[in-house]
Amino acid sequence: MARSAVFDENFVRPFVMGASTTLKDFSGIEATLREFGPAGSLDTPRISIAGVIGVTGKHFQGSFTIGFPKETFLKIMNKILQADFTEIVPELQDGVAEISNIIFGQAKRILNEKGHNVQLAIPTVLRGKDLNALGRLAGPTTEVIVNTDHGPIVMHLTGGSLGSISEDDAPEDVADENPHPPKLDTQVLVAFIRAVRTTLEVQCRVISEAGEPFAKGKGTSLQFDVGGMIWVVGRTFRGNFSVYFTKGVFLQIVENMTGQRLTDISNDVRDAAAEVTNITYGLAKRVLNDAGYQLQGSIPIVVDGEGVEASQAVKRPTVVVPFKLDAGSIWLEFAFDQIDGMT
Repeated sequence: MARSAVFDENFVRPFVMGASTTLKDFSGIEATLREFGPAGSLDTPRISIAGVIGVTGKHFQGSFTIGFPKETFLKIMNKILQADFTEIVPELQDGVAEISNIIFGQAKRILNEKGHNVQLAIPTVLRGKDLNALGRLAGPTTEVIVNTDHGPIVMHLTGGSLGSISEDDAPEDVADENPHPPKLDTQVLVAFIRAVRTTLEVQCRVISEAGEPFAKGKGTSLQFDVGGMIWVVGRTFRGNFSVYFTKGVFLQIVENMTGQRLTDISNDVRDAAAEVTNITYGLAKRVLNDAGYQLQGSIPIVVDGEGVEASQAVKRPTVVVPFKLDAGSIWLEFAFDQIDGMT
């Protein structure tokens, strides 16, 4: 199979079709592909709110993001809800989660009919000023711009081992994507907490103290300036794992890692969030797989912006563990389909 640095049109098309069908069905809004290419090569509008989800399949693994400029999002939601919102209020965040989830599902159906055995993680909603959800430092990224009646939508497809998807690929039976009830137990939580502390101490020369884990309720969100996310599939659960940093804490960590004093989160240093996330996941994965959890991970995505907020899709259980550092706090977050006891 031919390899390429970006997804080709045969992969892009199902996501565009998913957006077109979803918006048409919801509110009669027309959506068409404008252009696509490697991230950074297009004149891309800034996005204010986005849905992001991990994707694994027969030929690739990575993430898919659908982002909306503020004006486009408000016009679309006002059309759907027959309302007159002028700001992106918390109750509208459920809207982007639902729209994203349906678009992901439409694209998944089309790709799986071609035999690509796509599995999706749990959508995360991101919002903030000048939100950056490209994940471009974590893997090659294809940028897709879709025109709608109410303004542009921006999609980002970030992947690792990418393949050209042929129209002639034969369909195959797709296995039940959730044969076992997901479960997040104490052993998993403890492994990730220890991995965070070890990574901070060894790689970042930072001593941390883990706080009490808590469940994040519907409508609540964490506010941060840069974060790393990675999607996790295991024998008994599936979801995403994230580490969130405020600006001051992140810059202090990067300074400890590099010896350079920094005043801003530039593109040159933002991949440190992916590095910390990746190392943490690797440590936890080794411990848990020795215990039979059979964890597989995707490619980490980096998200940054001024005061980014992250919230999970509706009815998605989420556990947060705060960590106290001398420079401030960071947060470890798990979101899974089901949390079946933390005993």
